Amino acid sequence: MKNQILSGWFTACLLLINAAPLLSQTVIGNAPPDNSAALLLQDGNKGFLLPRMTTADRDSIRLPAPGLMIYNLSNYCVEINTGSASRPEWLSTGCRRASVASLNCNALVTSGNTAAYIAVQGVSLSLSYSGGNGGAYDELFLPSRGVTGLTAHLTAGNVSVGTGLLSFAVSGTPSAPGNALFDLEFGGETCSLLLTVADVNECGAFLAPGVWKKWMCFNLGAGSTSINPFAPAWNSVGSYWRWGNLPLSAPGPAGPTPTQTNEGNIQGWPALSVVAPDDAWSDLTKTTKDPCPDGFRLPTKENWDQLIANNPLSYTGTWIENTSNYNSGLMVGDRLFLPAAGQRGMTYGESDNRGDAACYWSSSRFEGNNLSAWSFFAENGIASTVLLSRNSGFSVRCISE
Repeated sequence: MKNQILSGWFTACLLLINAAPLLSQTVIGNAPPDNSAALLLQDGNKGFLLPRMTTADRDSIRLPAPGLMIYNLSNYCVEINTGSASRPEWLSTGCRRASVASLNCNALVTSGNTAAYIAVQGVSLSLSYSGGNGGAYDELFLPSRGVTGLTAHLTAGNVSVGTGLLSFAVSGTPSAPGNALFDLEFGGETCSLLLTVADVNECGAFLAPGVWKKWMCFNLGAGSTSINPFAPAWNSVGSYWRWGNLPLSAPGPAGPTPTQTNEGNIQGWPALSVVAPDDAWSDLTKTTKDPCPDGFRLPTKENWDQLIANNPLSYTGTWIENTSNYNSGLMVGDRLFLPAAGQRGMTYGESDNRGDAACYWSSSRFEGNNLSAWSFFAENGIASTVLLSRNSGFSVRCISE
């Protein structure tokens, strides 16, 4: 009898031991528990609802435990604290993705101005939408087509519930005038954002604070006026004039190769004793010998001094003398570029200093010396007005009358 009692007691202990894992579990519902779970919720037609709160509510939780979970009503995401209680880091998962009923492409609003070959600043595109669901969208970078060189950037965020705006910041430098298109796929809808890039119809610089003056975009005699006027190129160098002369004195390069530099002596280059009369060019009026086209004239010495004093000057290129070096020049502000075209020698008209000097005539003669006149002269890092021989051949850049 005693042995039977002991045997029964031993059997009951084994049953308790085997049942021990189940004693730490909570079961809500009728399903059998899983041994790895401390809590089981089971229902045939209901789910588990996490605490629902806004971001502001979440941030007001004092010392949120690591692993704490909520449903964020501000961004429609399940969030888990993957940091510590004192320094929470909320990981978003299972977020509602943005969707919209329509993108109002025809009502795109552009802020700021965009011109060909000029780096854009402060340009944005605002696109309205309707039927937003409040969901999240990722950061987007849209490259332009048509006119290339631009990117439209949309930072990550959430659409509004209902109507709202998407704001794209535009950056880059447009490759040409015309239409830049940004192809957008967003929230189940597609759209092409149109940005009109203006033609470069005005170049210029400041002559005084707030006083902007139009200049021609290219040197006289430039091989092309349809290229980028703000970048060095062989066909932006142009021709060369002696002071006070209307006819072309010497041609510029005929092409980009060393055999097309037109660097040699100029037959019939006037003798040093033959100089233009003092009134050939004038600061007071545009004379009949002024080579600039209608609406423009030669700049005065004062104009050049004003340009130097009132604009940032940026020196680009190598500034190394070579008759086929066309990569050097001076950027004046952001709307005027002066190639380092060098000069033509005063004795024979040969090419000199191309690639390492920018030499441009003014209309200003030197009082009391009929052999010299004022010019704009720039080397790498230095720009000033200087007196030089009237028989030298310099570039001409015209200013608006």
